[in-house]
Amino acid sequence: MWFSLIGGNRCAEMCLDLVLTPLKAARDQGVSKSTFDGIYTALMSFVSWGIVERWLPVDTKGNKEAWDDAVRRVRTPLIRQTANTRTQDRVAALTSGRGPRWDDDNDSERGIVIDSVPTHAEIEALGRAVEAVETKPAPWHKETGRGAKGGRHRPEASEVWRICKAPGTQAATGVRPMELLVIHADNIDPLGELHVQFQLDRYKRWQPSAPPPVVPLKHNKSPRTALVHAYWMPTLLELAAFAREHCDGWLFAPTGGQTWWAESYASLLDRAKRLLESEYQQALAAASENDPGLVLPPRFDYRPYYARHHYGSYSISPVAAGGYGLDPKLVSESMGHTSLKVTLDTYYHAPSNARAHWAQASALPPR
Repeated sequence: MWFSLIGGNRCAEMCLDLVLTPLKAARDQGVSKSTFDGIYTALMSFVSWGIVERWLPVDTKGNKEAWDDAVRRVRTPLIRQTANTRTQDRVAALTSGRGPRWDDDNDSERGIVIDSVPTHAEIEALGRAVEAVETKPAPWHKETGRGAKGGRHRPEASEVWRICKAPGTQAATGVRPMELLVIHADNIDPLGELHVQFQLDRYKRWQPSAPPPVVPLKHNKSPRTALVHAYWMPTLLELAAFAREHCDGWLFAPTGGQTWWAESYASLLDRAKRLLESEYQQALAAASENDPGLVLPPRFDYRPYYARHHYGSYSISPVAAGGYGLDPKLVSESMGHTSLKVTLDTYYHAPSNARAHWAQASALPPR
């Protein structure tokens, strides 16, 4: 055969050059990673055919490690390019509204009453559902520990414990979702205050073992102090102590090695809501219609942002209506509204006996 005239080693070098040339051309043309791999597979099939037909020597591939290393050097820039393209596509999807983003991350709603926001029991139910969906059996890969799509790791029990406290923390502090995810232990005052300094940049990755990407607060407002409902302070301080020891101080750092945390957290809440709804519908279907003592499991029929509305509505509503009756100006400053008018327009409470109270209260001249 002709390869006996040029020698096996030289033939292997020539064959490698013939394989790398079209691969380099494909890379330079910007083909996708899957197309590149398809071209490589076709070329190697041709080499294998040449060996079988004795057009090429058996040792044509030479040193397998050398071949793999040479192909890897050609393929690596393409992998980086593909990763960058996917990042750009993801950001474009989020900014255009095509991805799972916080579309309701605003204070544009008006006339929210205490009966239209989730109760404390419903907030707690959402937290328990978050714990359930994070700990349920899943098709984790035995070797990598990642999920079925290869994107995340199995969350640790400690991660699940702290993240299921996130809905309750938002309901007790009134922070916005992106402010919630970057609460740091150093910004928590044991006297019942939370110093809100920035919010998570949802369009950038939060890399493992690194500080989160942050941007200024909404409306470019200066840092503010959020007043915490007192019943939640023990939990908040417990979270802070844990975060200092395990999460560099970040109370709600990403779980499972996730990097697109704003998107992943929104998806987590959505799965928790679906679980609660499923349990509710199952209980409703199994219950007797004539059962006077029927007690159905809680559901969370609200958008996640309503945990913040829970704070605003319960803070302003009077004690007689089930709220705390707090000073609206303090609530407005705590929530970071642009003005007191926004707070009063958003969280409105009209007592059912407003006219009767008017007549009774003004029956006598003021002292």
